Amino acid sequence: MYFLAVAGNGRGLVGIGEGKSAEPEEARTQAKNAAIRNMQPIPRYEGRTIYGDVKGKVAATEVELMTRPPGFGIRCQSLIFEICRCAGIEDLAARVPRSRNHMNTVKATIQALLSQRLPEDVARARGRKLVDVRKVYYGGMV
Repeated sequence: MYFLAVAGNGRGLVGIGEGKSAEPEEARTQAKNAAIRNMQPIPRYEGRTIYGDVKGKVAATEVELMTRPPGFGIRCQSLIFEICRCAGIEDLAARVPRSRNHMNTVKATIQALLSQRLPEDVARARGRKLVDVRKVYYGGMV
């Protein structure tokens, strides 16, 4: 038997785990423990979505994750929906244009979520200082 498990705390930590065994219960336990052990922090913008649009690719499976405005919800296939729910992401859209292999879709989604470029890193790479434009624009009322 083979099991693929996803674990998360709903506040930015998510992990995946795989388990193989002749007995289903043992394989499920292995997958669950591996998922908990492999949990990693996912950066979230305003605690609800991702920083910009990202892509992930594993084998022939490509995943495109797109940020969305507040209240949009999670509009994507069920595998990506559960990963986002475990990570605490509330507003997201996703496409899987090529192969839809379950295992590779999950791995590509995690890869895409971890490969986000944070605004601080972009500013540092460009040699600029990061100013939160919204606070300047709204006069500190954000």
